Amino acid sequence: MPYLRLTPVTGRYWASQSVIGDGPTALYGPSKSRRTGSPMSEPNLTAKQERALVALMGARTLDDAAARAEVGQRTLRRWLQQDAFQAAFRRLRRDAMGAATAHLQNVAWEAVEALRSILTDQAAPPGARVSAARTLLDQAQRAVELEDLALRIDQLEARVRGTASCG
Repeated sequence: MPYLRLTPVTGRYWASQSVIGDGPTALYGPSKSRRTGSPMSEPNLTAKQERALVALMGARTLDDAAARAEVGQRTLRRWLQQDAFQAAFRRLRRDAMGAATAHLQNVAWEAVEALRSILTDQAAPPGARVSAARTLLDQAQRAVELEDLALRIDQLEARVRGTASCG
């Protein structure tokens, strides 16, 4: 089984190629050396457990993950009950979701531009133009609401900090 080559990107290690799975679930893999400083290198995990984590990220079932990791199904199920393995798996899933979110943010401008293009294209069907307008307005409203909520949370946190420092 080939390994992913990990390269540092902004303080994290990201895979430069996919081995198991595709898309955001194929971001990490065990390194060729036992300890690399990657997010997956846990002091309590073996190289086989790290390989199993990668397999879990790309497999549809536990049985498939066990086969990909070249470990027994019962072994994989036992590892999933261990705190260190669970913590590493949660961190890996969270990092994969973070990478997917970052990718979505990178292409968001293209999506807005595509919607704007449909909206302003006089040759586009009226239904498509209305749908584009509705989507743009809905997303703009949600963005304003999120900004308002963030501001309110910041204000509440500042109050709590002020109260805590006085008491």
